[in-house]
Amino acid sequence: MKDIKECANLALAGLLAGGAEKASVAVYETEQREFNAEGGELNLLRTVFGKSLSVKAIKDQRLGSVSGNDLSKEGIEKAVEDVLTATESAAQDPNYDIAEKQENGEFRLPCYEADMDRFFLRVQELLKDVKEQYPKINVMLGVCSHMQSHNVYKNSNGTQFEVFEGAYNVFLEFSAVEGDRSTGINGGGFTTINLDEPFINHPALRQHLEESMGQLDLVPVTGKQEGTVIFTPDCAAQMLMSLLGNYASGSNVLDGTAQWKDKIGQQVVDPRITMKVDPYDARIVCGHRYTGDGFRTEPVTLIDKGVLQCHMLDLYQANKLGKKVTKLAGNGYILENGDKTLEELIRGVSYGLLMGSFSGGSPNASGEMSGVAKNSFLIVDGKIQGAVMETMVSANLGELFNHLVGLSSETTEDGSMSMPYVAVSGVTISGK
Repeated sequence: MKDIKECANLALAGLLAGGAEKASVAVYETEQREFNAEGGELNLLRTVFGKSLSVKAIKDQRLGSVSGNDLSKEGIEKAVEDVLTATESAAQDPNYDIAEKQENGEFRLPCYEADMDRFFLRVQELLKDVKEQYPKINVMLGVCSHMQSHNVYKNSNGTQFEVFEGAYNVFLEFSAVEGDRSTGINGGGFTTINLDEPFINHPALRQHLEESMGQLDLVPVTGKQEGTVIFTPDCAAQMLMSLLGNYASGSNVLDGTAQWKDKIGQQVVDPRITMKVDPYDARIVCGHRYTGDGFRTEPVTLIDKGVLQCHMLDLYQANKLGKKVTKLAGNGYILENGDKTLEELIRGVSYGLLMGSFSGGSPNASGEMSGVAKNSFLIVDGKIQGAVMETMVSANLGELFNHLVGLSSETTEDGSMSMPYVAVSGVTISGK
């Protein structure tokens, strides 16, 4: 079948005819036109088409869900049959549900149609700019594409959402090379709808290029010492996602392991921290318009001036806990910036790191975490000394953001989030 709304209608009708008391369907079709580069030169143009179907049914308080990519009449009927069969062996739970009837919505986001000629010129320009501005950078792989997506959601309560969206995605994988010295592989990229500015100017990419250049000059870290760490925007997002996932996610609140399970309305981090999710913010590209449960997304403030406002609960978790569902989905995380420049933050560090990423296991039940500081630089007496290798960091995840030193005035947006640099104290830094 060609029309995805017809596909959704057929699947929903089949689910209800098969005895489902409540049901929902989501159908996607995508077209990705992609330029690939190797060795700094464009070498491939291809177009990839995708289709997917996700169906959910609730019958006798039993939930079944199935996904697939066959949108033929036979494929849809098979998915319906499979999901109804799945409900027969599922456990009963009265908390399974779908979103109530809402106002239907059609969302046409900018950049659904691509300007591939102009995009091609920008990609060519980017590769040229990297060679000229970063002559020691070796671009091993580039994947630059325009993704066009059309999706439809329908449920048996009468809600329908239809979304047309598109965006340009830019990603480079590279290392720095000088003589017989070379760095490890780094990479960076972003999602955008803007072709007016050269891609080399995008902070989300330039940050990683600068990191790789700096990795050529290594300095040793010896012993163990407590210091201050400045997280780059990427690393700050990594840490905050880990914090929210462990301390405020619905799954952890539900099983009782979330340390903030009883902290709504209480101070949980430094008062300078305000964290929200807003897929409608102009800095967010292709922000999700509906949740997996079928709710229209809304801007949500998770932490306001250090005070926890809500947990991140889907519909099942909210019903189970007797709380309100949190209408967020996937992207749009924004940490409000501060009033100090990155340079000022660095000048204020007597000993510590500028940290590009963290590689380590998940925090334990009490929040203790340890791992390797990647793409990181040693700071001594307010000055960057050089890149570090095999340097371990350890701290308590829950306490990190109560030891805030400052937030930068600069922010980086990659299309899915907006983050400043974040400086925290009380981190143990260990070298050889």
